[in-house]
Amino acid sequence: MTTPLPTPTPQPQANDTYNNDEGADNLPILYTLPVAETNFVGQQSVIMLVLGQTAYTVNSITYYANAAPFISDGRTMVPLRVVAEALGAEVDWIGETRTATIVGNGVSLALPLDVPLPNNMGTPTSVGGRTFVPLAYVAEMLGATVGWDGATQTVTITGTTV
Repeated sequence: MTTPLPTPTPQPQANDTYNNDEGADNLPILYTLPVAETNFVGQQSVIMLVLGQTAYTVNSITYYANAAPFISDGRTMVPLRVVAEALGAEVDWIGETRTATIVGNGVSLALPLDVPLPNNMGTPTSVGGRTFVPLAYVAEMLGATVGWDGATQTVTITGTTV
């Protein structure tokens, strides 16, 4: 039996307030911005993100992140939940230690803010109250492959949902 794909999410409006991530607990909830969540364990997922755009796709379905990916020190930085949850991993935030945790595909990652990752893979950071992580590090640790199209500023992540 095949599980139906999720329905596309509505596009946020300019005055929408988001409450999906770190630092948003004190904001009124006018619009909770959904992220791509999958229950398709073992299925192939293709995630496409464009630098500077909040819209992204998972298996050709459009979703909207609460912030756009950007480049920092040669690394593509994405909102914490975007890639991890699109690949089926669980994400959590430990406020006391300012650490993001990602669990999936037999891997448990602890990503403390402002602490460089191994092998010069970038540094998790907070921008505008949102937690950003190096895309390649997270995707590759979850067993996905990452591709880059410089002409269109598009990142493609291909992996099996965990």
